[in-house]
Amino acid sequence: MRNNSFILHQYFNSLKRYSFNELDTIKELNGIYILFEKGEKFADMDRVVLVGTHNRQNGLVKRLAEHIRHNKDRSILRKHIGRAILNRNNQQELLEQWDRDLTPRESYEYWNGKLDYVGLDIIEQVVSYYVQKNLTFAIIPFETAQERSLWKSRIIATLAKANILVNRAVMSSEGWLGKFATNANIVKRGMWVVQNLGGKELTDEEVDDLIK
Repeated sequence: MRNNSFILHQYFNSLKRYSFNELDTIKELNGIYILFEKGEKFADMDRVVLVGTHNRQNGLVKRLAEHIRHNKDRSILRKHIGRAILNRNNQQELLEQWDRDLTPRESYEYWNGKLDYVGLDIIEQVVSYYVQKNLTFAIIPFETAQERSLWKSRIIATLAKANILVNRAVMSSEGWLGKFATNANIVKRGMWVVQNLGGKELTDEEVDDLIK
């Protein structure tokens, strides 16, 4: 039986790989990005832990930069990683503060002066260090927002299903940080993703079209 997740991993692992220290070398303006995490394997290949994209046209590099910028409310990846670190360290009070979205003006004004800003800034630094040290990515160019959204959601659905083995174990390493995630879907599916997990998977024809 054909294994599209295996085929996708082969293709993604063959693509040019970037670190987050190489953002200024990226030529593509639009596309989706495939994230890999150190120590995570799919068979003998690096395992995909996130598929992401951007909304604004020509905003690919800016979106990638948000994953290493000290602002948890601009990157759901940063938010998930920070939650996992704080949960692992049993820092529940700071975790509750980390969960708060300070982007809305009314939220910022309400919580201003009531949070442990020193503690939150330390976690922002820890998350940035973790991303830069442990995550790399490949890029697949797609020009339109519609294409990017479609391929992102279909790829996630295809990979997420394959990450569950027949015995219901998750195909993640024993030491994967995501096992401390506060969202059960991250733990269950082995990806830093909570949306599109049960969506429509790629057909064989779509996989072939992607990798040709």
